[in-house]
Amino acid sequence: MDIQGSVVVTYVYQLIEGEVRVEKIEFRKDAEALASKERDAAAPRSTVMPQSIPSAAGAAQQSVW
Repeated sequence: MDIQGSVVVTYVYQLIEGEVRVEKIEFRKDAEALASKERDAAAPRSTVMPQSIPSAAGAAQQSVW
């Protein structure tokens, strides 16, 4: 298997009646789908804002038990 950007090439080896048969399969992702994926990757994946973590001093005062 060989992956180069938007192109994947796979070689399939089969032994049929004592002979080796090699099949080359090539898949190319279309440019529009690739551009769309790159745009989506640049966009934020979550709209949840980060929250602050309580300090160790505050944790000592609050007990869960």
